[in-house]
Amino acid sequence: MQQVTGAKWIGVNFRGNAPLMNDLIGEHIDAAFIQPVDALPQAQSGTVRVLAVIADGRLAAIPEVPTMREAGFPTIVGLTFNGIFAPKGTPKSTINKLSKTIKEALGKPSAIDQFEKLGSQARGSTPEEFTKFMTEQTAIWSEVVKKGNIHIEN
Repeated sequence: MQQVTGAKWIGVNFRGNAPLMNDLIGEHIDAAFIQPVDALPQAQSGTVRVLAVIADGRLAAIPEVPTMREAGFPTIVGLTFNGIFAPKGTPKSTINKLSKTIKEALGKPSAIDQFEKLGSQARGSTPEEFTKFMTEQTAIWSEVVKKGNIHIEN
């Protein structure tokens, strides 16, 4: 967002979303980028206000909240995701069986509904699709890190 808008701020790293939410609620920080699943309970109770989502489209759980694109920032799009990984050398048959089972479970209406309530999406993929996705995301965010001269400090 800094690269797109030219705005400057001091980034603060937290050891998890719970401490971040505590500092946001306590007004020790002014704003945060946080996953919907962690922000929704506070937003629904009125403790925090969601200004926009960085997803491609509005979220079913908070349809009144615009996307960053709709808020005037067409190039700010991103997502958070979870993936299932297995140790190197896991048999392909095991990987395929796990993938099929997970994809079937995430395709059930009850799973889709539950994920939407959390501000997320239930979406399964094949190992090949997930590998392609990870490769694409790595390229996108590597460029952002390089352009922003972003470093991890210990």
